Amino acid sequence: MRLLNTTTIKLHEFYGTDIPYYAILSHRWGINEVTFQDLQQGRGPEMAGWAKIVGCCAQALKEGWDYVWIDSCCIDKSSSAELSEAINSMFQWYEDSQVCYAYLDDVPLGEEDHERENSAFRNSKWFTRGWTLQELLAPQTVVFFNHGWAEIGTRTSFGKLVSSITNIGEIHLKGFESASTAQKFSWASRRQTLRIEDTAYCLMGLFGVNMPLLYGEGSKAFMRLQLEIIKVSDDDSIFAWVQESAGEYHTVTGLLADSPSAFQQSCNISTANWSRFRLTSPYSMTNHGLNISLMLIPAAEAAQKSVQLLRHEMSPYDFGSDQFLAPLSCYTWSKPLGKEQHREKNHVLLHFGRYTEANGRKGYIRIFSNRLHHLSSTDIPQKGKMEQILVPQPAARNKKTPGRGISKLAISSNHFLCNEFAISSITELTGIDFNREYLRMEKWHPSNSNAHDRTLVLKLGINCMALVEFKSRSSSVEIQDTFILKIHRPGYDLLSIGLILFFPNSKSLGELFFPQAWGLKWDTSSDWAMITLPSGLVITAALRTRLRDGELVYAVDVDTSPSSSMDQSSGREKRVAKGVSPSCNKCCAHQIRA
Repeated sequence: MRLLNTTTIKLHEFYGTDIPYYAILSHRWGINEVTFQDLQQGRGPEMAGWAKIVGCCAQALKEGWDYVWIDSCCIDKSSSAELSEAINSMFQWYEDSQVCYAYLDDVPLGEEDHERENSAFRNSKWFTRGWTLQELLAPQTVVFFNHGWAEIGTRTSFGKLVSSITNIGEIHLKGFESASTAQKFSWASRRQTLRIEDTAYCLMGLFGVNMPLLYGEGSKAFMRLQLEIIKVSDDDSIFAWVQESAGEYHTVTGLLADSPSAFQQSCNISTANWSRFRLTSPYSMTNHGLNISLMLIPAAEAAQKSVQLLRHEMSPYDFGSDQFLAPLSCYTWSKPLGKEQHREKNHVLLHFGRYTEANGRKGYIRIFSNRLHHLSSTDIPQKGKMEQILVPQPAARNKKTPGRGISKLAISSNHFLCNEFAISSITELTGIDFNREYLRMEKWHPSNSNAHDRTLVLKLGINCMALVEFKSRSSSVEIQDTFILKIHRPGYDLLSIGLILFFPNSKSLGELFFPQAWGLKWDTSSDWAMITLPSGLVITAALRTRLRDGELVYAVDVDTSPSSSMDQSSGREKRVAKGVSPSCNKCCAHQIRA
């Protein structure tokens, strides 16, 4: 361990039991920090970060400490081996320190009322960083300092204030070990790190695990962290998370979360030792998914017994025969703290769907991952069956995909509308048979129809499908051309389009789960589609991503062209007869009905 002498401001190395007493600094990295190389080469006094080091050493020296540890200059970050050792040891170093100085450089010297709303202390960025979580919890003593190195309070004296800022209970500020896994992750759920991998690395000490650093692995780091935790812990609350960005009917998730942000609603989930819901066999990750024993309760039976489930406004179809609720060995309180006489432990349950693979093997996936179910003991049916199940875990993504997080779709058809077509309807397809596919949409409605740029903007849901019907507005053609643009979003970052040729004898659009079954023909391309209409016009649709008013959106460009077999001059004469130029960029307003 490398420490900084508070008198000489020189570095010294110590090992094992020879490490002396020391103070430690917690801070946010700023511009022009003094690094190990800067200190070795004497460049420190010329840098902006030097004042922070001098202030820390002066405070430690005043309290009688000969050494301090400061991460910016006590670690040689040019050595990957040393950096890995330091990050794996950092929690222990903070825990072993005699005092931790939390330097809040964005709290001005003159502020006195730190508890008032919107005070600089409450809004300090120190409380938003991932690394400062362990620096708040691990040391035996934490003292807060403002920009001028004036002491403003301690973790103990500011207990209620710090708890309200961080959402960490006062009891856990005094000793975090009793907190559940879900609670610990919830404390980090709104914190940020410069590198994605550090969202996991900064939490290793909090869970008492170690793992090698692999910068470049991205979100896989958090998946590795969870796998390390379940090797040493049987705390079911690690599965008690929700994926708000998944939308109302997101279905394809495993039991492990993608990031700490999924635990934002888990701060009140505590661990319980309910043997009724668990077998003694441990759970572990296999190449077929997470192997775990859970009590599976038919979801339909639970819905009939408990009005709490109906409060979620779930339809009866949401509780099919292949759906189950599984209680975890963790709970929440039914009433807020302070009303002890009315409080009751509510079990936390996950919603599972069962599917059958081609070889006949049963598998389970978590569905409705945007919510957790909470039921009292009296509301949980007694007919549940304990089973050992495998839950596949989707691989963590290493990089952002082009469609991740996009919430809007723009259908642009400037030239297309000039060829005497208009959008006649937009239909939402809803499928609720779990054995087929969930196609429900979260929110899908026309949010803007601009007659100037001829663009329809739709809000995208997850696991949804919509049909946009186009009809010819021309009475001069013998055949009424009608076709449908199919838009399907099966996942968070997946979108596909297709074109369907709609025949007069077809059924209602709302029944078109499988268009071929109703005599329809369609192009199933994922990002480009083409069909030929009875009149000979060729319709093409292309899916892209574009910037629209500063926002990244999906864009579908729809266009037409004559087929090689069509009399092009005849087609042109019909359009001119209607008074519309083939190259015109303006046409009469079109009607849209949702």
